[in-house]
Amino acid sequence: MSLSFDTVTGTAAISPATAQPEDVFLAWLLWLPRDADLLEAASREIHRIDSRAVDADGPRQLKALFTVLVENLRSGNGP
Repeated sequence: MSLSFDTVTGTAAISPATAQPEDVFLAWLLWLPRDADLLEAASREIHRIDSRAVDADGPRQLKALFTVLVENLRSGNGP
């Protein structure tokens, strides 16, 4: 995994050259403040991915992870 977490600063970092969609998603979750609105934040990320109109596997997989999170939150199955 190319994700590292600094326990002193509480930040996550990913090596961009080797980042997998799952690593990016996990880093995003760890980066969010405790009181963040997950539904709103994940929806923003989906919009950000869509606005870049990149047709590649990585962004598609990352969008799928955010989409599953949004669907689970809307159906009451989220955190």
